[in-house]
Amino acid sequence: YYLEFIRNYARGLAYDVDFLEYLWNQFLTNNLFNAVFWVTGIVTLLVNINFRAYRFLAFAFLILFFGCFFIGTKFYFILPYYTLMLAVGSVQIASFLEKKLSNFRRKVLAKLSLLFLYLALSSFFIPFMMPVLKADKLVNYVKLLGVDAGVKYEYTELSALPQHFADRFGWPEMTAMVADAYREIYWKTGDYPGIIADNWGQAAAISILGEEYGLPVPLCNDGWFYLQSLENHEFRSHYITVGDDSLGLSHLFSSIVRVSKFYHPLGIPHENNKIIYYCSQSKVDLERYWKIARDPDEEFLRLLREEGLDAAFDYFYSKTKNNPDSLLFTEEQINALGYEYLGEDDVDKAMALFKFNMELFPESFNVYDSYAESLMISGSNDSAIYYYKRSLELNPDNTNATDMIERISQH
Repeated sequence: YYLEFIRNYARGLAYDVDFLEYLWNQFLTNNLFNAVFWVTGIVTLLVNINFRAYRFLAFAFLILFFGCFFIGTKFYFILPYYTLMLAVGSVQIASFLEKKLSNFRRKVLAKLSLLFLYLALSSFFIPFMMPVLKADKLVNYVKLLGVDAGVKYEYTELSALPQHFADRFGWPEMTAMVADAYREIYWKTGDYPGIIADNWGQAAAISILGEEYGLPVPLCNDGWFYLQSLENHEFRSHYITVGDDSLGLSHLFSSIVRVSKFYHPLGIPHENNKIIYYCSQSKVDLERYWKIARDPDEEFLRLLREEGLDAAFDYFYSKTKNNPDSLLFTEEQINALGYEYLGEDDVDKAMALFKFNMELFPESFNVYDSYAESLMISGSNDSAIYYYKRSLELNPDNTNATDMIERISQH
C-alpha cells in the first residue's frame, strides 16, 4: 500500500507547489503564530547541548519536511510531527523566561502576557485550521483570504470552501443514499448487492459511515481498498455503483439503472453530481477484471515492449481463442498505452493500439475519439473526421469530438 501511495504522487496527483507555497501551507495550517514555538523547537534540538540526546528528532523532522516537499505529498502529512517541535520550543521559551526574570511576579506576568498575545494573534487564523464556525459563517470568513487561502493539495476545482474543509461535507448524505438503494434492491431481489466506489474517499465514507446501515466494504480501485478487494471481497452478480459513468459500466454489466444523484452545496465539486447506479447481469468475470484493473497482463506488456505489436496481438488472440471472455487488460489501459506511444512520437504504434481497442470495445465512444486523434496527427484528416463522428454517434455529449471536427474543417 505504501508503494502504491508513493506511485500515486509520482504520477502527479497532488498539487505541485513551489517551495514558498509549501512553506505557507505549513505555516498557515499550523497557525501562523505557532511558528515562533516550532522553529524555536527545531533550533533548540539542533544547537542546545541539553537536548543533544534528542537531536536526531530534529534531523528526522527536516528529512521529512524536505522529503515531503520533493515527493509532492499533501501539506498535512507531516503536521502531527509539529506537536513535538512545539513542545520542545515551549519548554525552551519557558526556560529562557525563568533564567532572565528573577522576580516571581514578572515571570507570571510575562508568561500570561505571552499566552494572551498568542491567543489574540491566533484567533484570526483558527477558523482556517479548525471547524469552529458554522458552515454558512465559514463560507463568508474564508473569503477574507480567498477561498483556499493559498492552501492547495490537489489539482481540483473549489467552490465555497478550501479543500481541507470541503472534503468534510457530503459523506454522510452520500452514504445514506447508497444505503437506501442497498435496502431497496434487497427488498426487490431478495439478494444484497455489492457496492463499487469510484475513489477511496467514497469507499472510506461507505466503509466507515456505512456500518450503521449494515453496508459491506465496497470494491474500489484506490489504495488499500484495492488490495482488500482482492483478498476479502466476495464478488457478486449485481452492484450499486457510486461515481462511475454509465458508458464505462456498460463494459461490465448488461443492465444499468440510474437510482439517484448525489449533490452537496458545500462539497468538493468533483465529488458532486455523482450518479448512483444499480448494475446487474455482469458481462465479464468481475474477479478476474478486478485483478487486471490496475495492471494489464504482464506477458502481453513484455511482448509489446520487447517484441512489438504483432507478438503482443498474437499472444492476445491465442489466449482468447478458446476463451473469448478471457481478460488481459481494460479498454483504458490499451488507450493509455496508445497515448504513451503518441507522446513518444511513435504515431504508427499508437494508431495500431487505438485500432486494436476499437476492435475489442466497439461500443465505447472513447476508442473512436482516440483513434481519430492519431489519424489527425498523422495527417489523415478525412478519416479523422469520420471516426470523430462515429464517436459522437455513441456519445453526443463528447465535446472534444465536436471541437476537433470544427478545428479540422477550418483547415
